Amino acid sequence: MTDDRGGTRQERTRKQHTVSRTILRRFVDDTSGFLESFDLLHGSSNARSPGAVGFIPDFLAHDPSSAEERWQEIEDSVPLIYSAIENRMLLENDELLSLAKDAVALHVVRSWTRLDVGLAVLSRSKDKLISELLRDPAWLAARFIERTRFHPAGHEALLEQARHEANMYAEVAITESFKQWRIMENLEQARAFLRPAGVEVIETALDAGEFMISDNPAVQMKPGWRELGPLSGVSWPETDLVVLPLSPTFTLRIAMRGENRWVIANEEPTCDSTWNNRHVVQAHG
Repeated sequence: MTDDRGGTRQERTRKQHTVSRTILRRFVDDTSGFLESFDLLHGSSNARSPGAVGFIPDFLAHDPSSAEERWQEIEDSVPLIYSAIENRMLLENDELLSLAKDAVALHVVRSWTRLDVGLAVLSRSKDKLISELLRDPAWLAARFIERTRFHPAGHEALLEQARHEANMYAEVAITESFKQWRIMENLEQARAFLRPAGVEVIETALDAGEFMISDNPAVQMKPGWRELGPLSGVSWPETDLVVLPLSPTFTLRIAMRGENRWVIANEEPTCDSTWNNRHVVQAHG
């Protein structure tokens, strides 16, 4: 069965886009209908359709249909946001400003970076849990006896039990149902975090170049912050700006301590190259 967004429903739930196809369509060549896709791992580029790029197979595999329905509620507002920007009306409409922030929040959460963060946090959490458990040798000893029917013979047996407990925790934490719950919870947290922020529409001038977009589409930034990686990049408390390109001409910039405003890119000469560079270094491949 097909739907009005193209492809079968099974294909759509397996190919869960990190970049909404509504946005990707704004980057296509008007003549060919394709966009230029760059593979950073292999140093190649190809003309691709919007449906063929910017997705993670089985991003959420537990109940993908319900996730898609929740995301679609937000994605359905994107054409309204485009229309308001093109008619210079976005900044005067509180409801659309809220929808624009929600669209940015969705693209922060539904990304390769968030998957990498989850795996990195899980690894650190296991190590921390083992250390915490070793502070309670009596409890570990009781758990060891319960599991093996033997008394623990020293520290190594307690360490083995602590690792067993940590692995049991990890098995729960990596289940698809738990992962889906965390992603959806992160979406609501991101929406709440962006709610009081200002919305800036950045428009390129004719001589200011074009914006590009990566498969990690919404970039969290802080001026002067140079660290990268899932846990070394800019976290929510340190975030000053969240940037989501909407087309080669327009970008949404959510300013945590800013006001709603319209900016022409040549008034900030480095903004397009700075953001494009950040998209390249944060791209998955």
